[in-house]
Amino acid sequence: MKFNTKITKQARKKRKQLFTAPIHTLKKNVSIHLSKDLRTKTKKRAMPAKKGDKAKVMRGVLAKKEGKIIRVDVKKTRIYLEGISKKTARGKEELIAFHPSNLMLTEITERKKAQKVVKNG
Repeated sequence: MKFNTKITKQARKKRKQLFTAPIHTLKKNVSIHLSKDLRTKTKKRAMPAKKGDKAKVMRGVLAKKEGKIIRVDVKKTRIYLEGISKKTARGKEELIAFHPSNLMLTEITERKKAQKVVKNG
């Protein structure tokens, strides 16, 4: 028996919710797993990516490379890291976009909520 009529299990409706969601709610979709030391400090498993944080690539050919987050594209759910780029056919350097699931946060910048969590434990 369904209790809440506004919640659905249908995949097509879930996809529609994702594609039509307002940008301020999509911020949650760019959350990145925290490293073990950050996890013990913050007592959280993941945090939304923010410009200035340091992240490490965990999957793919570029695994174990690290860089500072330059840009967070909430609409496309992609994160761009400093120093990790590729050369285009025309010879131009272009940043590589990473999905948040393939990254891990190693350092976080000053955030009011995060600092509060770290201090309180």
